[in-house]
Amino acid sequence: MAALIALSWIAFKRDNFSNFLKVIIPVWTIGIVGSLMRHLWISLFVSIFVLYFFLPEANRRKIRNLFVHYLFAGIVIAILLSYLAFLFPNSAVSKVFSNALSVTGTRFVSTAQISADESLNWRKSVWQSTWQEYKNSLAFGLGYGKKVSVEIGTKYKDFVEIRNIHNSLLTIFIQMGLWSAALLGFVFWLLAGPLVKRNIQNISPDDQFLRIVFLALFVNYLVAFLFQTYLETNLLGIFFWIIMGSLQNTNLAKYENE
Repeated sequence: MAALIALSWIAFKRDNFSNFLKVIIPVWTIGIVGSLMRHLWISLFVSIFVLYFFLPEANRRKIRNLFVHYLFAGIVIAILLSYLAFLFPNSAVSKVFSNALSVTGTRFVSTAQISADESLNWRKSVWQSTWQEYKNSLAFGLGYGKKVSVEIGTKYKDFVEIRNIHNSLLTIFIQMGLWSAALLGFVFWLLAGPLVKRNIQNISPDDQFLRIVFLALFVNYLVAFLFQTYLETNLLGIFFWIIMGSLQNTNLAKYENE
């Protein structure tokens, strides 16, 4: 969330704080990548794309230049670390760099290999088992407090709570039925839709900044919800409701010349 807000700030502002954010964003990025939480990688990538798409062209240019500088710096650092690892293969720097690269690469590649990845395979099996149960009650769902039987091969057999299937949006639909999908979709569109449809050229830079920030944060959460239980059991869900309220406040703001 902080990285998305910082990117928006850099796109719209030109001050000393922007220069500080340009330095701190790579540090946050290392933390996000180092967490090895793939849903954070995916949600951040999608959110940055949305943020960039809604920026005016002049602001897009600033973001493009920023990423070009980051790419150049990343290549230089990677070359230096590779060079040091080659010269001193038994050094601590070489071992840390090699291990970090190996673990991150394996984690990244495993995203496309569901059957070979334990975490992704578990999600796939749980969602499939839940769908088999849900097909019997599409309109009104299975209700709250239910569990589904999950079997993965011959080694894993368990009853998993629907609220803990690691997909917040799917949890709502399965427990409440199709009408909940329509209701939630309507609420989301009611809050985010008007911001998407507004002509960004007719509003002030500050309102542009708020509009794009909250849209990017909103999308970030929607994507992350598809892989985790943030909406129900994680404190980060609190921030989602803050974002929802902020969308409404931005929606009600007075825009000049519109």
